[in-house]
Amino acid sequence: VVGISFVNHRRPTLFNSHVLCFGWAFTYHNIQKLSVFLIATLSLSRTFMLVFPLCRVNKRAVLWSVGVFVTFILSYETLLTALGWQHPVYNSDDVYCYMEISETHPHYIHINRLDNTSYLILLALPLLIVIVSCVVSTACIMRLDVATATTATGPPPSNTSPAQMRRRASITIVILTGVYIVFNLPLLLNYIFWNVTTEVYTYPGPIYGSHPIMYFYAWNFTEVLSMSLNAALNPVVLLSRVRNFRAFIVSKDYRAAPQSAAPRISAARNMCTLGQGVVTAPRSAMI
Repeated sequence: VVGISFVNHRRPTLFNSHVLCFGWAFTYHNIQKLSVFLIATLSLSRTFMLVFPLCRVNKRAVLWSVGVFVTFILSYETLLTALGWQHPVYNSDDVYCYMEISETHPHYIHINRLDNTSYLILLALPLLIVIVSCVVSTACIMRLDVATATTATGPPPSNTSPAQMRRRASITIVILTGVYIVFNLPLLLNYIFWNVTTEVYTYPGPIYGSHPIMYFYAWNFTEVLSMSLNAALNPVVLLSRVRNFRAFIVSKDYRAAPQSAAPRISAARNMCTLGQGVVTAPRSAMI
């Protein structure tokens, strides 16, 4: 949708639809908050398991935290929209729709400041947790590798051993977290610049008015392109790191229509049960 508007000289094109504009602004705005919170939860739980290997993460508490966060951001956005305090607008400079606080509201300055500050906190705090968790997890993995290398006396552990599988899973999460930081840190910096500009200067101010690239491409790159690249790179990391996922993708068997296993199960049961006794059927009959 954004690409079509770019090609069409930054005209709204498909964004002329109020439904599409509202859906894009509402969904994309909240997906950013949810994604950084989920990554923070994932990296924090993995770091907790590395630092305290004898403890278990309370899955119910994690699910409750995610549910409370989703309820909060949806209630907040829905309330502002229902009260008419914000509405979707298309900006030809950024080439996408976003939710804008209504300037006709008598308390526009305070509501706009609250909205900008809350978004910055919801973006910065989880991202800070992600960065700290990534550093701590990397340090823990390196420390465990050194301890294993200095104390090992026998053959190296198998790649399929529980310890090696946990280590590989931890490294995979660290890589995913690092990729997320690289592609989302520019968005955080952009929002910091935005808050400084709106509080101290008049937009575009010296930051966004310093160069045409900052004015015309800063928001589109950090909010749209960067997130899209992050989402596109995640499957590549999983394919390179998770053997079962890679085997499932490259295998040709999963594309074939599954055959019913009922006749084979029934035949195996008939072969296993003979008269009043039970015998073991050949393995080939059960496959």
